[in-house]
Amino acid sequence: MPVFRFQGPVCVERYREIVESHSDHLRDVDTNGIFNDMPGPFGSKQNLFHGSSGAGTSAQKTNDLGLTDNQIVTGSLSPSPWFNAVINPASKTVSATINVNFSTKRPPTSNQMDIFSKQEMTDAQEAKLIDLAQKGVARFWSRTIDLDGDVYTVNVSLSNNINGMDIGLEINDSKNYKRSYNSKGTNSPLSLPGAVIYYQPNVFPTEEQADKDFQVTAAHEIGHSILTIVGGIEFSWGHKGTSGVLGGSGKASTTPVTGQMDLMKYYKNTDVLETYSRAKASESDVKNLIYISTRH
Repeated sequence: MPVFRFQGPVCVERYREIVESHSDHLRDVDTNGIFNDMPGPFGSKQNLFHGSSGAGTSAQKTNDLGLTDNQIVTGSLSPSPWFNAVINPASKTVSATINVNFSTKRPPTSNQMDIFSKQEMTDAQEAKLIDLAQKGVARFWSRTIDLDGDVYTVNVSLSNNINGMDIGLEINDSKNYKRSYNSKGTNSPLSLPGAVIYYQPNVFPTEEQADKDFQVTAAHEIGHSILTIVGGIEFSWGHKGTSGVLGGSGKASTTPVTGQMDLMKYYKNTDVLETYSRAKASESDVKNLIYISTRH
């Protein structure tokens, strides 16, 4: 049996489940050196920071990944077409758009394992999930940030268009929670597995809780693409140091008594209502979004 070495994101939340469920195909999965073999920004401890003409000095304020505010404003020389940003210094606002291509039909391709369900939704169900995803991204990624001492209001929206990152929307009819996942952000030689966000109507006691869970999940999973592109697999899959790269919550942070919770981290002993009311993308991650965005 040949050894498969995955050199791109294979799965964020369900990597181990997929490997185990396809053991006949992936009996010898070699994750040793999974980061060291990665070129460019996708390796561990590497990023896209080559992209700014204003490198700044060590005295300048930086975000969690070492980007200066000048680099944030200037942007990457290799921006992602999935993200657009308009910075308006006069009004102290940033309008950022995340482009996605939602689908409720996921037929397998010739180079893709058949790991997706083929469930089709009604038009009403599809419209509802797209609306919830848009609301979730706007709620959890929009915030104020500090740029060179000025407070900017960042408004993040989700655009569903054919040129966006492909993300499947599915309904999980089981009473057991099914983990959503997103590997978008680099190329995998096996094109596995993609991205799927699950709506879980039978897991929660009320439709309201299921809706809130889906909003949080959509914002979190779409956020993985941002973290992967700018910070690498270890940063993204490891949930900023609060999980193992291949999953698990043993490194989860203690939930803060008060204040915001980082949308992209794992926390101990939280429920969907608390997460919905307190989670927010960190200032640093919103700056990362702006940095990798195409300028308009």
